[in-house]
Amino acid sequence: MNIEEQFNLIAKEYDCNRRKFIPCFDDYYENSTKFILSSIKKPKSVLDLGAGTGLLSYYWYVQCSSAEYVLVDIADEMLGYIEKKIFRIKQRST
Repeated sequence: MNIEEQFNLIAKEYDCNRRKFIPCFDDYYENSTKFILSSIKKPKSVLDLGAGTGLLSYYWYVQCSSAEYVLVDIADEMLGYIEKKIFRIKQRST
């Protein structure tokens, strides 16, 4: 089994498992996003290489929804989850 197949197999549980094993999971992503955005102008575009389920891009999108996002990952199943997250954000704001 190659790396793409392995990540595709765990895509559904990936975010949930990371929250279990990384202390202060949400704080890490929220604070790193705030720190970076405090040092730069709001981006017009964001390129996320190795995006996985789009965890970091999700936090960026919350702060910079007008930017154009390009997410790349070897595992297509992983990328499917960012679309669900962004759709939930768009639903809340309408």
